[in-house]
Amino acid sequence: MVASIDAEWVRRGSRNHILSFQIVATNIADDFAGETMWYWDGDRRSSAALVLKILETAKVSGAFWDRPILTIVAHNLLAEISCLSDRNEILRRCHLVQGKPVTLGKPIVMEGVQVHLRDTMLLAPAGARSLAAISASNRVHQKVVLDEILSPACRDALSAAPAIERMDIILQHDRCAYETYAMHDAKATLEYYASIQRAAKELFGVGGETITISALSAKAFLAWLTSSEASSASSEFRTSVFGTAVAQTQGARGSPEWIEVLEWIRKI
Repeated sequence: MVASIDAEWVRRGSRNHILSFQIVATNIADDFAGETMWYWDGDRRSSAALVLKILETAKVSGAFWDRPILTIVAHNLLAEISCLSDRNEILRRCHLVQGKPVTLGKPIVMEGVQVHLRDTMLLAPAGARSLAAISASNRVHQKVVLDEILSPACRDALSAAPAIERMDIILQHDRCAYETYAMHDAKATLEYYASIQRAAKELFGVGGETITISALSAKAFLAWLTSSEASSASSEFRTSVFGTAVAQTQGARGSPEWIEVLEWIRKI
């Protein structure tokens, strides 16, 4: 089971006032199986409450699963974690990967569920890490341009204020636009995450979950190195990439030099 989460808030004084959490839960095979707009009205909830809400969303939609394992994904996960009342405890149990908190290896157990935390910013190409940029490659859900869907009445209420900074006004005057924008962020994030996982397996033959785009690149290259195509690569190519010693092995994968290359890549 995979659930995408996204939060909307406004700044009030020195704190973020949480307006809502958007949840989209799926078992991947059934596409987007269930979704929930969970309004908070400023109160902070715990991570356990979030997991229970995800379970409720999955159960109501019929997308329940047979193992107590849940992957929660967000774009810039730290922003969503910061909305939780027990955010410090969650962050203490995470690992930092390229400055982003995620779980590696051992999951966090909440309400009897093994929870893994993932961030699609780690799956984004360099120079194109915004949700708008990565979701442009999605087939169904892209990030919505907020200004393009607001009603005239809502525009008047906003006056000169930037729309994204006054989501509370949008919620009050144009709930449809608010929910469309907010829910599309969660859906776009989940679609991108799912597409990367499918591409890793179907296009590159990479097994297991892909957490970072750099790891996917390394694994895909490793898969190519151990393929028949690599064996037929020219000696000039092997020399340019690995140096003369490896090039002279002519693709002999059992040689010490070749094993050293593969082990180095596996550690990336």
